[in-house]
Amino acid sequence: MAAKSAGATLTPEAQLRAYLARFDTGRQTLIRAVRSALRKRMPTANELVYDYTASVVIAYAPAEQGIDAIVALAARAK
Repeated sequence: MAAKSAGATLTPEAQLRAYLARFDTGRQTLIRAVRSALRKRMPTANELVYDYTASVVIAYAPAEQGIDAIVALAARAK
């Protein structure tokens, strides 16, 4: 997952932080806590992040395709 921002390439972690920045602080804390718990339970899964207009989805899959995801975290502002 790489993105261009003002001519610079963001790391995947920086890109996810940018996606989550649109949420209020409390929701960001909740999303990070759930993400951390999922990473601990599935340390070898691929973490796939999708930025949609109304949400951010973080999926965990054995392969690099979202369709193979075992579980996904969908975060919305409301």
